[in-house]
Amino acid sequence: MNWGLLRRARIIASAAIAAAAFSACSSAIESNPEAPETPVVSTAPAPLGTVSSVAELQEAFVDAGGDCEGPLEDINRVTAAMGSGVCPDSGTVLALYLDAESAKASVATTMRALDRIGSTMILGDNWSINPAASDREGTAEIAENLGAQMLESEATPVRSLDEAFTLEQAAQAYDEADGTDCANPHDVSGDGSVMECGDLTLIVRADSTLETEALRQMTADALDLKQGGVPIVGRRHIVAVYDKGVDIERVARQIDGVTPSD
Repeated sequence: MNWGLLRRARIIASAAIAAAAFSACSSAIESNPEAPETPVVSTAPAPLGTVSSVAELQEAFVDAGGDCEGPLEDINRVTAAMGSGVCPDSGTVLALYLDAESAKASVATTMRALDRIGSTMILGDNWSINPAASDREGTAEIAENLGAQMLESEATPVRSLDEAFTLEQAAQAYDEADGTDCANPHDVSGDGSVMECGDLTLIVRADSTLETEALRQMTADALDLKQGGVPIVGRRHIVAVYDKGVDIERVARQIDGVTPSD
């Protein structure tokens, strides 16, 4: 037997089988129009990084989805910053600092000062954004678009009118002292100065620089909205109670307020 001829025959047969398999595979790929395509990889927005001017920060904030069109107002409002300004319509505050450490320190100070009412801020490399209340719903998305850090703090619960900084907090203090449902007050004045809890109570924004008698006089118009209201006067707010079933003297003591009989 000629072993050389036999070896060559086996090699030729193997090559033929491989060629046939490759041809079949190529035909299957060409005949399958639903073959997977190369996936498209999405990329996150590039971080804003360090900025050189408040104008640059404003432009980036708008591009990221913030409300800040037009010339800034109240220039250099943030005393610890190199430069700052307030967005004309929304009231959002933009600030530029010397470096990252200065930015962190200033933001920490601001958030401590707002501890009782809670706050949301965006901290960048050498800048910060303090969104207005109307912009806070989209703060997380804006921070992500800017490649920055969003910081949040919850409002501190209050139990007296002297601790309250907002109408909602004054309503909360009354709610906890009396048990009357005042957890969801609504604006009846249109400007946020007077809120109502159901049909029973009015919460009126006061002025902490006024004396007690002046505060009582200031609420006269609000008390005229209904008959029989009795005011509990605090340092910043007045609770006008119309519910005859409420022990006014007891509630006033619990929320550090005074009544006309004091």
